[in-house]
Amino acid sequence: MPTANTRLNFFVGLLITLIAQLAIYTPSIASPDDINIQVRGLFNRSAILTINGKQRMMRQGSVSPEGVTLVSADSRSAVVAVNGRTQTLRLSGKIGAQFAKASRREVLIPLNAYGQYLTDGFINGQSAELLVDTGASVVAMSERQANLLGIEYITKGIPGYVETASEKVASYQVTLDQIDIGGLKAYNVQAVVLKGDLPSKILLGMSYLRNVELRERQGMLNLLEKR
Repeated sequence: MPTANTRLNFFVGLLITLIAQLAIYTPSIASPDDINIQVRGLFNRSAILTINGKQRMMRQGSVSPEGVTLVSADSRSAVVAVNGRTQTLRLSGKIGAQFAKASRREVLIPLNAYGQYLTDGFINGQSAELLVDTGASVVAMSERQANLLGIEYITKGIPGYVETASEKVASYQVTLDQIDIGGLKAYNVQAVVLKGDLPSKILLGMSYLRNVELRERQGMLNLLEKR
């Protein structure tokens, strides 16, 4: 029959074994230094992040499988959090153990449900929503949009007409000081302001797009800084 000491030694050994197993199976919590994050695209309240090599389309407030939270995002930067620590990232910026700057700045624009590439940007420092249109020779906007952006098209523009699919529309040719899409900037960009309410979205035409490289694949338009 086992003695009291034998039983005590058995339970002590069992306890040591259980503690060892808990030490083996307790999950480790990753630190920010264990996670590599790169910003691939910035939008209003959402962002495309590459986390440890996997691309994630994240909305503000969402958490990735790697434990990264997108705290906030706009067309300029994203704020991410890992284990309560936050950091602000811009396009092509990275955090992690292997920080390295991207060779070229780039912007990723996802295809929306209507088959359009819509992106947020800045015209003369003012926030604007733009529709990528490679068929438009210049950037085009309506009077209402020009007024919201503070563009003095009547006093500083050149009056003329633009041929649309159905009619001739009075217009003003203007030069925009700057268009900035996620840090991809173009200066002295030619544009037209059309009389009336059309187009409903500002068309990002070739007078801007010729300043960047365009690549389209898998429902994503990639704007790349020219070499």
